[in-house]
Amino acid sequence: MKNLALKLYNNGYSCTSSIIMSAEKKYNIDISKQFEDGIGIINNGFGIQGMCGVLISAIIVIGAVLGTEKGRIGRIIFFDKFFNRYKYIDCQRLSSETNDCNEIIEYVCDITDEVINELI
Repeated sequence: MKNLALKLYNNGYSCTSSIIMSAEKKYNIDISKQFEDGIGIINNGFGIQGMCGVLISAIIVIGAVLGTEKGRIGRIIFFDKFFNRYKYIDCQRLSSETNDCNEIIEYVCDITDEVINELI
């Protein structure tokens, strides 16, 4: 998932779309074109430096792969892992710490895969 997500992001796709599209391929989930268009505009913290869209996409993926009940558990595990490395969930502070969305995309893909593999 990580390699494709980074490739998509570095070829002009939004951070959110890169997560969704790479997960769609890896986990064989069916994402409609309308959903892809919708998720594609949730980048750069909704354009106002709000919550990181990569995190939103990862949680959607966890829920899509694991279902609602396991997905809720996965969400808790995901954020526990994320907060062990980063202390914020908003785009502004995340990008001020790393100034590299590639690093965040890479880490989020890794922990998303870990969570799914742990609970599947």
